Formats: sequence, structure tokens, C-alpha cells
Amino acid sequence: MSGYTSKDMRHNCVTGGCLQDKVPNLEWLRGLFPRPTIMPTDVDAMVEIKGNFLFIEHKGLGGELSGGQRTALRNLARIPGITVLVIQDTTVDARFNVHWWPPDDGDWRLRVVDLADLQDRIRRWALEADTRVLTGSH
Repeated sequence: MSGYTSKDMRHNCVTGGCLQDKVPNLEWLRGLFPRPTIMPTDVDAMVEIKGNFLFIEHKGLGGELSGGQRTALRNLARIPGITVLVIQDTTVDARFNVHWWPPDDGDWRLRVVDLADLQDRIRRWALEADTRVLTGSH
């Protein structure tokens, strides 16, 4: 399945209208979960290779994960075959604050990487995912 092409994913408010008007309203879900604060979250990107999933959440400059989104993504990363990459832009060109969950070295702290390091880590994930088939995968 292929879904992402950057020119098609970028929204143009002038030609496409207000993006906020196009986001689905999920308020009808409020109150269906054990606490009223529990509501759906979104993820910016997902890649699947042979039953292995990489979820990517990218926050712009100053953007932060909410407490609920952080908890959900960390818990998601504890499931075998699932990796979560959280990227936060910085004020330094081509440098990013990155969480790679679960971490290769057991350290869940934020890392600062450049674009080449980030791309290399994603390539390594893809190669590992392509050679590892999870039990129960099709």
C-alpha cells in the first residue's frame, strides 16, 4: 500500500478550503470511554513491513506530545513488532529531538540527531523489518 506523496499531502487553504473544516469531528465518541478525557489521537505516519510497524509522530517547532498521546505511544511501542518514532523540530537547521521507542539501548530519553542520522536509523529499521517476520504475520 502506498499512500504518501508529499505534494499530495500538503494542504493548500486557498485551493482546498480550511483544513480544520476537513478534519473529522469525533465528538460523538466523548463519554464512551471510562473517563471523559480519553479521546482518539492521531499519528502523522505509519509504515508496515512484513507485520512490523513504524509509527511516526512529527511535532513542529515548539510542539509537544500531550500527556495522553505520550502514554499511548509509549505503550504502543511495548507491543512486539511496533516501533514509535517521535520527532520534534529544533531551531538548529537539520537537527531534531528524537524519541525512538522502544530504544535499542534501553534508554527512553530524548536524543538530538541530524537528518542523516535520522534517515540512517529509519533505513536500519526498514532492513531489520524486511528480514524479520513476526509470528502470525501474513
